[in-house]
Amino acid sequence: MKTKSDLTEESGQSLVELALILPLLLLILAGVFDVGRAMQTYVVMLNASREAAMYGAATQVDTSTLNTAILNELARGGVNPGGARITVEYQLRGFPPENHILVRVDYTLPLFLAVLSFETLELNARTEMIAFW
Repeated sequence: MKTKSDLTEESGQSLVELALILPLLLLILAGVFDVGRAMQTYVVMLNASREAAMYGAATQVDTSTLNTAILNELARGGVNPGGARITVEYQLRGFPPENHILVRVDYTLPLFLAVLSFETLELNARTEMIAFW
């Protein structure tokens, strides 16, 4: 049976254990948060590039219209469109040559957890489609 003197010797043990493990838990939590943000941003970028490629493949529009559609899709998905770099190209490819549309969206994602000199993460999404026109 523990006496009162035994309890006073261990009174700060839980606080010390919490102080030792809390930074590690917060580091893991921040890492999980950054990975989730990166996945969400990539999915939004991929959807934006696919939407623009489908729109450009179905109707013959200029690249500025497709750039605007991509920026609107990024904003709707919660991604800051100011950090996006967009490339839209029409090319003749294949045999026999067919019109292809290539859409590439690049984005630099700032990380909350800047460890080991990784302050940003470069993401890119690329879509290629055959034009219907």
